[in-house]
Amino acid sequence: MHFIVDPRHYGCSGWQYRGQSVCSNTIKVPRAIVESVLFSAIQRDLFTEEGFMVFKQEAARLLVERRRTQTPNRERLHPKLEEVELEIAYIMKAIKAGILTVSTKAELEKPRWNGGGF
Repeated sequence: MHFIVDPRHYGCSGWQYRGQSVCSNTIKVPRAIVESVLFSAIQRDLFTEEGFMVFKQEAARLLVERRRTQTPNRERLHPKLEEVELEIAYIMKAIKAGILTVSTKAELEKPRWNGGGF
């Protein structure tokens, strides 16, 4: 496998870190040469009208996918909301009836929010 083996060179990481018993490839290539060859190929092959259109379509697809997976599922959250509202109603009923046990007090004092809202 070839990686950056020092700040200015690419080379075999097996040879670099484990010696010739692992790899006999002692060649190191200057990063400047490798990167200039790679960047020119990227510019030539990808920085075209067709390459830009593929990039744009894929970026749009990924953004739509991300929005879809991050949007709260209202059907999933609605039962939880009903459960919390019912719990609040029971607590209010208990408070109005004068029932304030140690466990009720502890439940009321529990932090419910995560700093950014509910």
